[in-house]
Amino acid sequence: MRNQSNQNLTHWTNFWVFVFCVAILGIGRGGEAAIVLLLTMVYAFFTSKEDRLKYKLSRDETIFVALVILFWLLNLLNTIFQPEGLEFENTRIALSAMDNPMRWLLMLPIFFLFKRQRLDWRVIAIGLSIGVFITVSIAIYQVYFMGHTRAPGGMNHAISFGEFMVAVDLLLWVPMIYAWNTNKKLLSTILLIASLAAFYGSLLSVTRGAWLAYVFLILSFVIYTLKRSMFNKYYLFSKPVLLRITLAFVVFFLVTQTAQYQTIKSRTADTFVQASEGSYDSATGNRLVIYKLALEVGRQFPFGVGPNNFRNGGKAVIIMDAMSHSDVTVKDQNQNILTKENIIALYNSHH
Repeated sequence: MRNQSNQNLTHWTNFWVFVFCVAILGIGRGGEAAIVLLLTMVYAFFTSKEDRLKYKLSRDETIFVALVILFWLLNLLNTIFQPEGLEFENTRIALSAMDNPMRWLLMLPIFFLFKRQRLDWRVIAIGLSIGVFITVSIAIYQVYFMGHTRAPGGMNHAISFGEFMVAVDLLLWVPMIYAWNTNKKLLSTILLIASLAAFYGSLLSVTRGAWLAYVFLILSFVIYTLKRSMFNKYYLFSKPVLLRITLAFVVFFLVTQTAQYQTIKSRTADTFVQASEGSYDSATGNRLVIYKLALEVGRQFPFGVGPNNFRNGGKAVIIMDAMSHSDVTVKDQNQNILTKENIIALYNSHH
């Protein structure tokens, strides 16, 4: 009876993991499934006291849990103790800022649930595949029927959609290869098609920065293969890997025959032209400016400015820099240059 109960709980957990994988990719929502998994862990913890030894952590798992707790604790301290002049206006805003860090902490019970229950890799892989098919279908409709130049798919932003598609594509490589090696050819074929669909979805999003992950994937895969065996080329040139790479070129070639390719081409060409002219800030969509500003915020406020408070921290650093250097100009949102008196007034408003 006890084994039957544990088996039912395992099936229940796998089902909601499947729902989460489909929902988070297909429609960009999966919080409801995560809440169910969280409640499932609470139930399992209080109804299976004799299984507490299953929660014993390995060295790597201990490090992971410690890092999550440390991340949450640092954000909590940064919310409570902030630099003078950068404090949150009220408690409601402070609690809102802690929302995302708190979600990391709530992930730990689900982590222990997954450690306790055996997850079926096929459930995860099929769930991810279905989610990819749904969201890429939405993206195709957005591009070819609604006229979007960059598809957000089932997500709320094209960049998020593109990053998710690249990440899922890379994740699907592992079960695809494993399914092939364990003679599950049909499942491997489905995962191969889903992987290609995710790659196609990333092209529809025109998220160029996410494609850099493929470079790191190739390098990592080559290093791993050479580490496994310097002379055994089976791992590097296995059939699913070669087929996946070949079909990726086919998909890209087919995309070049569409109007969507002109968007990819023009945006990529603009990036290379700007980079060749030394305009690195513009070539990366002003991301370098943001990175530099973040480093300066870290230098001026080494203990942080608190979650969701980077905008105020950045403004404070810009104002401080303008007050210290006469050749630095500050513009408002209408591109009007602020006078020294306006800058001082802004500085006083932050302190």
